[in-house]
Amino acid sequence: MKTFSSMDPVGSQLDKSVLTTFLKQQQELLRLLEQAKTVDLTRTKTSISISSWIRLRLGDTFRVVIYHNQRHMEQAERAVDIHQHHNAFQNAK
Repeated sequence: MKTFSSMDPVGSQLDKSVLTTFLKQQQELLRLLEQAKTVDLTRTKTSISISSWIRLRLGDTFRVVIYHNQRHMEQAERAVDIHQHHNAFQNAK
């Protein structure tokens, strides 16, 4: 699924602070998952950022966040691969 254009980082300059923020968010997610062990994931509802009137089951919210983060990791891996191939090509010249 494509992202909203307002959330698309293509063309923006990102620095190492993005990684620091991402890692902190992952630690927070782990903390929340640990807390959720004592909660009914199907009965507990959460709001989502794009619309306050849409509410998801907590388990579904966790699934969305985890899949979203997996997508970011795959994007980062592709970016590293492209960078490594570019460097290898430049060094082979």
